[in-house]
Amino acid sequence: GHVIACTHGAALVALDGAGADAGLAWEPLDYEYAALDGAAAQDFAAGNDFGETLSPELPAGLNAARQLWWMENTHPAAWRRTRCLVPYAQYWAWRLSGVACSEVSSLGCHTHLWNPHTGDFSRLARARGWAQRFAPLRSAWEVLGPVRADVAAPWGLPAAARVHVGVHDSNACLARYLPGALDGAAQAEQTLLPALTLVSSGTWTVLMAPGAPASALVAGQDMLANVDVTGRLTPTARFMGGREFAHLLDGACADAAGPQDLRALVAERLHAYPAFAAQGGPFAGRAGCVLWQDRPLPA
Repeated sequence: GHVIACTHGAALVALDGAGADAGLAWEPLDYEYAALDGAAAQDFAAGNDFGETLSPELPAGLNAARQLWWMENTHPAAWRRTRCLVPYAQYWAWRLSGVACSEVSSLGCHTHLWNPHTGDFSRLARARGWAQRFAPLRSAWEVLGPVRADVAAPWGLPAAARVHVGVHDSNACLARYLPGALDGAAQAEQTLLPALTLVSSGTWTVLMAPGAPASALVAGQDMLANVDVTGRLTPTARFMGGREFAHLLDGACADAAGPQDLRALVAERLHAYPAFAAQGGPFAGRAGCVLWQDRPLPA
């Protein structure tokens, strides 16, 4: 009876209107699209203030604002068609309900677009005119309406299903542990944050520590502030754990090994030193290697 989209961050969709009959102004960009990491990106980087956004400079399109900057400067005709911007989770909410909106956990996910201190768009987003293009803010748990009739039948969804705003994936994991988060922001703002560190795994290993001091964040080590579903600043550190694991598996089935194999690896002093993934984390840019008994692994 309920539908809620949960997607990765650093992803935006541009619409040529804000209504149910709108279409794409341009196709969404992959945050690993190499063209976004060219020499022109240096011009863009100067516009971000880490002290304000707590969003570090990241490669390719992992700062969603770079996607907007690139489209505006390299595809002006497509940019002129842009009437409404929505984060990726809210794109699916729009597809399902016909109602366009934005949401803080997606906007506050290393985008350069959000100021987690003030709970509003960043100076960069305002100066570039991007803030005004985003659909109105709604809370992740709000109901936008029923599934559109022209979507329900072909997608096999109940016609009476209610569509919620949607959420950034790691923040969906965090929400259940936040006091008051499921009862609304007003209560949550008056409740002390728990002392916890949540580790969310997938392509990224994301460590979120609500209540930790933002002053401890180091931009060069891929530390940043996410924003939880109630809008509160959430210190975060991360690396591409899933990508590292997949590289080390080299096509093998992850279930092929058991505890006895792990014990054997430890006994043989076999170590994998990061990074094998090209992006993310404190070791990004360093070539990963595997050592056996403190020597390079034989070929």
